[in-house]
Amino acid sequence: MANNYSQFSEAIVIPEEKRQAIIEFLEEWEGRMEDPQYDCMGGISYEFPSTDDLGTLALWFYSEEAYMDEELSAFVHGVLDVLKSKEPVLVNVAYWCSKPRIGEFSGGCYVFYPDPEKDYYEDPFTAATDYIKFHSDEA
Repeated sequence: MANNYSQFSEAIVIPEEKRQAIIEFLEEWEGRMEDPQYDCMGGISYEFPSTDDLGTLALWFYSEEAYMDEELSAFVHGVLDVLKSKEPVLVNVAYWCSKPRIGEFSGGCYVFYPDPEKDYYEDPFTAATDYIKFHSDEA
């Protein structure tokens, strides 16, 4: 028997002045996970405070085995709301199987904007190109 996995691991930089607000959001998030109506959620783990690759204060969030799209969206949008961010957040994902079967390995990228209506899922190359274009349009 094979096991299927959907995983991601990303970090969002947190300005020092937003540290306490993120802590409060995470406490609220934990409370939500204890509510029976969210029984099927719980696929997102996180560490805060953490640091990104450059040593900057960050919220590291990840999935060890599986996650739900709705849960990931709610988590990222909650963080974006706290930060009052105008920047999109990219979350690269991997889908894989514990047995090397043809066609059971793939991946993609969620692009979460502060306005959820703009969110989309894309293959990583197109998402990175769109992200670069977003930033070049600002200049």
